[in-house]
Amino acid sequence: MRFFLIALAILLADQLIKQWVLLGLDLPLWLIDGQLGIRLVMNESIAFSLPLPPNWSLILSAAVIAGMLLFFFRSCRRCFFADLCFGLIIGGALSNLLDRLLVGAVVDYIQIFWWPVFNLADAAITIGVFCFVLGFERVQGSISQSK
Repeated sequence: MRFFLIALAILLADQLIKQWVLLGLDLPLWLIDGQLGIRLVMNESIAFSLPLPPNWSLILSAAVIAGMLLFFFRSCRRCFFADLCFGLIIGGALSNLLDRLLVGAVVDYIQIFWWPVFNLADAAITIGVFCFVLGFERVQGSISQSK
């Protein structure tokens, strides 16, 4: 249940912010001129704007989500750490997939200095993967215990 709540919270929060950015802002909105703020970018490719042929990013996103869900439900004993890692990753991935399906591109909006523009879903995926890698022994222990 925690996994679903975490994923749903990320999905809803990111989608609400994206709607706010798409419908209601006079952009860009800078906190530090040209360096830190909100700037709308429609990203038709994948992570860090790496180019892919049309529709491949949609197919790749759906395949990664399916693979992650399969791994999570077949291999992990439920613990808060695993729920958190996979909830962040799946919630972010689903939000970006929803953008691809509804808008045709991922809506990115956070500009931090020289870094490529990203969104809350991207941050959630990155944090989830980072936590998973740092805590792999903990997750691996829950995987081993589930068998």
